[in-house]
Amino acid sequence: MPAKLHQVVPSFAFAVGGGVLPAVGMPFLLALTVGDGVTGDLDWTGIPGLTFRITGAWTQKTTGPGGVGDTLQLQSATGVPVTNAMDVNVAAGVLVRATTIDDLNAAQVVPTGFGLRVRRVNGAAGGNVLNATVYVEAVRL
Repeated sequence: MPAKLHQVVPSFAFAVGGGVLPAVGMPFLLALTVGDGVTGDLDWTGIPGLTFRITGAWTQKTTGPGGVGDTLQLQSATGVPVTNAMDVNVAAGVLVRATTIDDLNAAQVVPTGFGLRVRRVNGAAGGNVLNATVYVEAVRL
């Protein structure tokens, strides 16, 4: 069984213009950087005062091809899947869009102060080429 990696990053990796939150109803984009590594969870903490609904997600590979079974999946801070797993066994620069967003368990709504998790699965034995950016489209509630 692969080792579990759990990393807490201080804040979302995106700028909101000098600390000003987007207006209610305004769409915005989060860019979550995922580094190379073993299977595990990467957590981003929330921003106080920012509640939002996820409307889309995609991954852009930032290094060469991964291995068979390498995936990234957007999840709630508690590990509830928000999207399907995105296959990152693709060339650098390729975009892979999540094809589903789970709206049955309300995981696509992120309450103020709650964060997001990216589940990184390294399916290739000995390969660690999962470097990517996960982009999250969202609307402030």
